[in-house]
Amino acid sequence: MTAASPFDGLPGGWLTPRRTLLLVGNLPVMSALWISQYADREARENGPVCLVRESGDCVQIELFRAGSRLPTIRPQATYEEALRAVAPIVSQWLVVARQSEPVEISHGTDDIVVLTGSDQAAIVAAYRLVKAAHDAIERLGGARPAVSVAVLGADAAETAHVAARIGEAASSSLSISIPVRGGLQRVAPAESSFRGTFEGSAPCLAHICEVIATAAAHAPRRALVSASVASAVSASASYSASSASTASEPLRFTPRVERKGPGARPAADSIPFRSDLPPRGGRGLEPVRTPPSIAPTQNAAREILADASSTLREVSAAAHASTNASPRTPYVASAVNGPSAAPPIARIVEGGLPESLVPFVAGLSRIDHFAPRCERIEFAVEANGQLHLVCRVDDLRMLARARAWMSENSGLFRKAYPEIASVDDPSIDIFVQEVREFEPIDGATVRVLRQLEFSGRRCYDVQTISA
Repeated sequence: MTAASPFDGLPGGWLTPRRTLLLVGNLPVMSALWISQYADREARENGPVCLVRESGDCVQIELFRAGSRLPTIRPQATYEEALRAVAPIVSQWLVVARQSEPVEISHGTDDIVVLTGSDQAAIVAAYRLVKAAHDAIERLGGARPAVSVAVLGADAAETAHVAARIGEAASSSLSISIPVRGGLQRVAPAESSFRGTFEGSAPCLAHICEVIATAAAHAPRRALVSASVASAVSASASYSASSASTASEPLRFTPRVERKGPGARPAADSIPFRSDLPPRGGRGLEPVRTPPSIAPTQNAAREILADASSTLREVSAAAHASTNASPRTPYVASAVNGPSAAPPIARIVEGGLPESLVPFVAGLSRIDHFAPRCERIEFAVEANGQLHLVCRVDDLRMLARARAWMSENSGLFRKAYPEIASVDDPSIDIFVQEVREFEPIDGATVRVLRQLEFSGRRCYDVQTISA
C-alpha cells in the first residue's frame, strides 16, 4: 500500500503551481519507471503532480496523488483540453524535455532538474545537461530558474560521489553551485490517479508550456481564491472603518424583540414590567436597582430560557428512567475507530496490474536484469540467495523462454549476480487479477492482486491462493 499524502485533504488551488523542466540523462534500466518514481515522490511531498511527456506525435499526461479530485476528460480530447482539465488540481507541473533536442527553456519555468544515474557515464552526461541548462538560462534572460540534480537508483554514498564530481566541475567551469539530491534507490509502486495519451499535431515543448501557463492562469480555483481573499479584505476594511467611527461612542446593543419562544409567546412589549423589585433578603438594607430600558426583552429571554431548561430536564429524566428500567447489556469494544460504528466499505477498482510486481512479494529484492525478448519477466532474490521469477499469468510463454535462457547462461548469470545461491531451480511467483483466472501451476506460487478504493484512498490487496 502506498503511503497517504498529507495533501489529499486540501482543496484544489491552495497554492500557486510550480512548473519544473526535467532533463533526463543516463538513468538505470526502465528509465520511464524512474521518472514516474520521481514524480510520485514530488507529489507525496508537495501535493498533486502532473507529469507531461512528449512521445512522437503524442503527449502523455499522468497525474499523481490527486486523491478523489480526478479530472473529467472526454475520450476524444486533445492534449490541450486535457491540460486545461487537470490544471485546477495540480500543485506542480513536471515537463519532460526530449533527449534528442537542444535544451530550450520557456518563460515561466520555475526550476530545472537533471535526472541521472550514478555511474561514470551518467555523471558526464549529467554535467553536460547542467552546462546546457546554464547556457540556455543565459540566453533567456530575466528571472533565472534554479538548476539542481536528482540521482536515481543510488544509495547515499553513490549520491555523495555524484554531488562531489558535479559540484567540482560546475564550480570551476561555470562558477555556480548545483544542489544534488538522492533518496530513490529502487522502483516501488507509484500512486497514479490518471494516465492518458493524447494525439497532437507535432507537439513541441514551447507550445505545451504555453498551454500550461494559460490553463494555470485561467483555472477556476484562481477565481475562487481571489474572491475569498477579496471578500475577507473588504470585510476587514469595513470592520476597521466601523470600529474607527464608533471608538469614541459607548457600546449599544439593540434588542431582538421579534424573536419568539418555543410556545409562540406574545411580543416583548406586551409583557408587564414591575419596576419596584423587592430588596435581596438576608443582607439588610440594600439599594434597589432599577433595570434599564431594555429589561422587558431581557425578562422575556429569561422566561424562554427557563421554559426550555424545564423541558430539557423533563426529557432527560424520562430518558434516564427508561434506561434504568431496561436491562443493561455488557459493553463490547468496537474495532472500528471513529464516530461511526459501521466500518468503511472497500470496493474493487478496475485497472491493470502495476508495472513492477516484485514489491508485492515479501522479502524479495529486485534485480535490474531482463532476459532477451522477456521484458515482462522480473528477476528477484531472497535474503538466503533463492532466485525468484515474477510475472503475470498472461506471460507464461515468456516465462518459459526466460527459464530456458537462464539455464543456457547460468554461469554468466551467477558471475554477474553473486548474491544468487543457485539458478537451477528458481521459485516462480505468478499474479492474477481475478480468482476465475486461477489455474493450479506446478511449482509456482499464485497470488491475486486487486486494486481497492477504501475511504477515498486507493491501495493494493494481495492474497496467496496457491503455494
